[in-house]
Amino acid sequence: MSTDKRQFTLRLQESNYEKLKVIAKMNKRSIAMQMEFFLDQDIENYEKLNGAINVDKSVNINNSGINNLTINS
Repeated sequence: MSTDKRQFTLRLQESNYEKLKVIAKMNKRSIAMQMEFFLDQDIENYEKLNGAINVDKSVNINNSGINNLTINS
């Protein structure tokens, strides 16, 4: 199945993974979809408090952080 979603590795504390698994099952979601749901909610809440995050398509991430990221208030 083709998707436009970015794949990456995520390391979690075992207890958080087990809790996430329970929450996902209760919500009839996969663990990945539950994590995406949580991230969507957190980003939305962050932007409500801090303004929209405007990310340039050429964002570079390096060891020192994120470049080309602007937050509009």
